Amino acid sequence: MREVGEGRFSAATSDSTGNTKLCRRLLCAAFPTLLNLPDPVHHTNLPVKNICALKFFEQVISDMRRTLTFFSHSDQAVNLLLEIRLEMDISRGLESIGSTRFATITISAVSISRCLPALRDGCSSGRLVIEVRKSPVLELLHRILMQFVRKLGN
Repeated sequence: MREVGEGRFSAATSDSTGNTKLCRRLLCAAFPTLLNLPDPVHHTNLPVKNICALKFFEQVISDMRRTLTFFSHSDQAVNLLLEIRLEMDISRGLESIGSTRFATITISAVSISRCLPALRDGCSSGRLVIEVRKSPVLELLHRILMQFVRKLGN
């Protein structure tokens, strides 16, 4: 830090294992201007994990996972959705739930919300024909959008 310049650093963060926690404390003691920030990713993930465990979200999350899985296994659907998104100037597509699960379920829900106009257009025009559990994808995505994204404040 001294070689690069102490003023270039404002905080130290790490996970909460004993050795990294101690290192963070020692670093902040050596450089009093540093903020000692505990593991923000894990601390953010815990309440999201608890919210997602509520029975209220069980079906929504299941449907969301199936929708994302469908698109991850269908090149044709992905390419059609890409075409429609580009026509509608929606630059980012669907994002899957990460394997680390650090609240990435919210990122996935927001991606479905963001792509909803393109999905709606694709389904209503007949360009995208998708059925999930015998429910049209538009109804599925509307339920996901209303119950999940809004409850998480997005």
